[in-house]
Amino acid sequence: MWKKMTAAGLAALLFCQLTACGASSTDDAGTTKDTQAGVESETQTEGIVQDETDLSGSIVTNLEKIDMSKWMYQSDDHVYYQMGILYCEDPADATYENLAIFVPGNYFSGTDNGDGTYTCEIDLDAIVNGYTAETAPIVMPIETPGYSAQAALTAYTSLTEYMESGIVYVHAGCRGRDAGAPAGVTDIKAAIRYLRYVDDIIPGDTERLFVFGMSGGGAQSALVGATGDSVLYDPYLEQIGAVQGVSDAVYGSMAWCPITNLDSADEAYEWMMGVTRSGLSDEEQAISDAMAASFADYVNQARIKDENGNVMTLEESEDGIYQAGSYYDYMVGVIEESLNNFLLDTKFPYDSSASRGNDGGPGEMGRIGGPGRNGDFAGPDGDGDFGGLGRPEGMKDGGKESRRMDGEVPYGYQDDIFRTESANGITVSGIYETVIDYMDALNANGTWVVYDEKTNTATITSISDFVKAFKCVSKNLGAFDQLDAGQGENELMK
Repeated sequence: MWKKMTAAGLAALLFCQLTACGASSTDDAGTTKDTQAGVESETQTEGIVQDETDLSGSIVTNLEKIDMSKWMYQSDDHVYYQMGILYCEDPADATYENLAIFVPGNYFSGTDNGDGTYTCEIDLDAIVNGYTAETAPIVMPIETPGYSAQAALTAYTSLTEYMESGIVYVHAGCRGRDAGAPAGVTDIKAAIRYLRYVDDIIPGDTERLFVFGMSGGGAQSALVGATGDSVLYDPYLEQIGAVQGVSDAVYGSMAWCPITNLDSADEAYEWMMGVTRSGLSDEEQAISDAMAASFADYVNQARIKDENGNVMTLEESEDGIYQAGSYYDYMVGVIEESLNNFLLDTKFPYDSSASRGNDGGPGEMGRIGGPGRNGDFAGPDGDGDFGGLGRPEGMKDGGKESRRMDGEVPYGYQDDIFRTESANGITVSGIYETVIDYMDALNANGTWVVYDEKTNTATITSISDFVKAFKCVSKNLGAFDQLDAGQGENELMK
């Protein structure tokens, strides 16, 4: 579920500089470099630190800069905008590889050309929400659930909250998973480079550029944040004719439930949620159990530390597979903290439908798109059936995703990856008059939450009880590398 993204909340993040990519430094050419503080583990592969692209030379491109006489103006929102701006010389798919830019109206002094367009000059004295045309942050959405393509904008869309917050908003189309990795990330990097190329003529501080996304978009947002100026992307950027000699690093990456750590994701999935599978053959059950145990090996070798610097581990347990140890206790604490934050912040009566929403920004979601194979990806088995590979207990044949991203459109219709939902999971819907009513709903199929009415806090009985109630498996065995190679990641990595 999307955490609702509002411009006001984003502005608060920008003011506080709560970013994932650390501070930026400026080279002699005035471009931005990501110091990548705090993301050392993301930028190393098997102990080898990624090299950075040499930015010491001059800017090389044949791309035209933005035509300052072609701005459109939307008077109701007081915003100047342009769409269809090509950000690479040799696009693999020009229908995707172009961007739109939306600028708060105060940052420009516009002259009506009489044909619906405006010639604009930057107003350096204008202030919007404490920002000027030189200091305004720039944000870029990466709305690519299931690594789907992000369609380029072809019509105006209102972005009132961002504009009133003084934020410059850039929507860059990008290719999807059928174009193969790393096409999507490459396109976003190319768009970032183009923005640095035109930095001298557009409002916004390209040293304070942020990307954000959820799920597959969160994964690509994290990659953009962690791989600034990595030479690993140079061949792909050169192939599409991206601007050379400028940085593609960002100041911050905001990623909600990003699909990351794919090297251990299958194992993590079985360790946490494999207990909810049923109907497995002996061989399939052995695979599920082995992956769960393998995740314990991964955790214990990774030497993951808590906020106090203590190394966390998983230990064998009487119930379940490695459901004990300091790492397990930490994860229990994460779940309990989330629940208790909800109890602290929520006033009852509580309308559960009010918490649903996807307000990240405009754009057409869920299209696979991009050059390559047919974009009509039907999901693991074409009809959402698990094909015997670990159907969740209680699931009916042909079940499809019923959880919703925005209260209207199921996940499957947004990312073309159809999932299943267990019938034994609880349903939270409607209005709850009191906390006790809500707790009764959580424990409808058996007690897993223990509530202390005096302190208004709750604890859970176990992670296994939590996932049986709330987090049943919705993917086949081999959640991110399916045994029949039918998962979105399989298509992405082909």
